Amino acid sequence: MGRTIPTFTRYLEEEMSTWRDFRRALGKEDRVVFDRLFRLAKRHIAEASHAKRPIPFDALVMCILLE
Repeated sequence: MGRTIPTFTRYLEEEMSTWRDFRRALGKEDRVVFDRLFRLAKRHIAEASHAKRPIPFDALVMCILLE
């Protein structure tokens, strides 16, 4: 049987793609900061996977706040 809940890695990739237009609209300096936020979140993928939050964005924000 396959997974019914996407992995957090998959969720993070999808979330990044939904913010693509917003990212493009940012200035160069803000774009660097924006990219850094997602890199910080990637440091805690394993922990976020265990969170099993109904709204995965909550886990994403928590990962960023930990940094």
